[in-house]
Amino acid sequence: MTEPRIDTLAKAFARGLSRRRLTGIVGAGAIAAVGLAARPKSALVCQRVGTPCRTELDCCDGATCRDDTCACGDGWRLCDATGRCVNPTTDEAHCGRCGNACAAGETCCAGTCVDAERNRDACGGCGTACSGDELCVRGTCLRCPLATLPCGDVCCARGRCDDGRCPLA
Repeated sequence: MTEPRIDTLAKAFARGLSRRRLTGIVGAGAIAAVGLAARPKSALVCQRVGTPCRTELDCCDGATCRDDTCACGDGWRLCDATGRCVNPTTDEAHCGRCGNACAAGETCCAGTCVDAERNRDACGGCGTACSGDELCVRGTCLRCPLATLPCGDVCCARGRCDDGRCPLA
């Protein structure tokens, strides 16, 4: 319950408000407290890197409380002046390293920017790989026709693929 609510409650007791009014005030405070607890940590005000903390819960996502100060956790990096840590294995603005932004339509998978619409190793998203005889087309693994194999972005006759290109006839 917040200080203003506690003050309101104390004044209500002093004025002798009705039980119904007091119950309403206490109920509103309880609902507010439950709503606050239910919100994710990122929605709450959190301590940024370099600011004092008491517990892990005080620090923003990706940061830990070390020696009473918030610091980026293992694998996380402070890349800009926001005071928030980023995970370079998944952050599309800092993919693999600080300042390495993925292009429009790309996804950061394991620290590498990929086009999940066409990348056979991350088809449709990180962690979804196509098998050896499939292409990634619009984020879906599709099998090449019989007697052909993936060659760059197309299916090519076996033995005809040359450095990711399939020469005509």
